[in-house]
Amino acid sequence: MLPFAHGTVEATSSLSVESYAEVARCESYRAELDVVVESPDGTLVACANGWLDERNASVELEPVGTVAEARGLGLAGAACAALLRAARALGARHGIVYARGDAAYPRPLRTYLKLGFAAYARTRTLVG
Repeated sequence: MLPFAHGTVEATSSLSVESYAEVARCESYRAELDVVVESPDGTLVACANGWLDERNASVELEPVGTVAEARGLGLAGAACAALLRAARALGARHGIVYARGDAAYPRPLRTYLKLGFAAYARTRTLVG
């Protein structure tokens, strides 16, 4: 299971090895923007993927994740920093993330702020 959480902090990803292989076959997939962090025993503990928009010289970071046991160690931030350096080498001049950052899920926003991202807009869900 890959270390992405959707919803609660304890959630796990529904992304399987098979569905990841499909992602890697996407025309816009760039292996050099797919960063993983392994523990000394070779276990995947954090990862970040970037999607380059060459026309707008920007990269979107998504998904980014860390396994629960390794959270708080700066590994997602390190993966994102490596991804951003790789994206810059490919021509990106802007980075975009869509972090929740609310009180129930503050870590992603803190990670991105440490990397130099600034809050720009918030999404509001309209319920009718």
